[in-house]
Amino acid sequence: MNRFALFLGAVTAPILASAQGGQAGPAGARAQAPTPDYSLTIRAIPAEAKAGTAINLSIAWKNLSDRSFRVAQEYKNPKRVDEAYRTYVRDEKGNLAPETAWGREIRTGKSEGPPTLQTGAAYRYDLEPGEVFTQSILLNRLYDLSQPGKYTVQVEHLDPQTKLAVKSNVIELSVTK
Repeated sequence: MNRFALFLGAVTAPILASAQGGQAGPAGARAQAPTPDYSLTIRAIPAEAKAGTAINLSIAWKNLSDRSFRVAQEYKNPKRVDEAYRTYVRDEKGNLAPETAWGREIRTGKSEGPPTLQTGAAYRYDLEPGEVFTQSILLNRLYDLSQPGKYTVQVEHLDPQTKLAVKSNVIELSVTK
């Protein structure tokens, strides 16, 4: 093969790969999309509750990477943990359940009353490869779950490393009279 053909191949390979949605790397390999460094698994405690009963949501982080990293801070003030996640509670029709004033404040960043002063101590925790770290939030603090029915719950957290939204599993929750 002559030098011009080699040059032409070297110049056009990245252009063709880009046009096909990938990036050319060594030997024309495509770049892989980033994947999150962790997974989130949730469970409700209890999974079936009477209206007005406190419902805790356990959130387990599992390090899927081959290195350790710092996880979300755990605060002595549990309301601070609420702010680390976007929590979705939906009714049987798929509509978001009514939010509490605190739930709306977290979502919108706007207080409905006097400004909310948050205090507490932060703890940083290094999560080793394969290790699990668990936090919990009180769902009733974010959503009005006083109406009997079946709900689905999911949380989301932004992976600061990959900038990907990491979504948990979806669970079912039953509220009775």
